[in-house]
Amino acid sequence: MLSSEKNIERIVHILQESKQYAELQLEYAKLDATGKIAAALSATILFVVLFVIGAIFVVLLSCTAAFLLNQYVTHNSAVSFAIISAMYLVVAILVYMRRKQWIIDPVSRMLGRLLLSSDKETSKTEEL
Repeated sequence: MLSSEKNIERIVHILQESKQYAELQLEYAKLDATGKIAAALSATILFVVLFVIGAIFVVLLSCTAAFLLNQYVTHNSAVSFAIISAMYLVVAILVYMRRKQWIIDPVSRMLGRLLLSSDKETSKTEEL
C-alpha cells in the first residue's frame, strides 16, 4: 500500500509540474509575441516618420529644381514643373516594374526574420 501511495503522489506531482510548465510556456509565448509585435510596430512607425520627412524633402527639392530649371533653362514655369513631373512618372514606372525585387521581397524577408526568428537571433539583429 505504501508504494501505491508514493506512486499516486509522484503522479500528482508530475501533473502539477506539467501544468506549471504549460502555464510558463504559454506565458513565454505571450511575451515573445508581444515583443515581436512591438518590434514590428516600432519599425512601421519609424518607416512612416521617415517616409513623411522624406516626402516633404522631395517636394521641396522638386520645387527648387523646377524653379532652377525655370530660371536657367526653360524660362517657363509650366515647362519646368512638367519636366520634373515627367521625371517622377519615369521613376514611378520603374518602381512599379521592379516592385517585386525592390519592395515585396525585402519586406517579406524582413517580416519573416522578425516573426519567425528565435530570441537569440532577434537579440543579435537588435545589437546591429
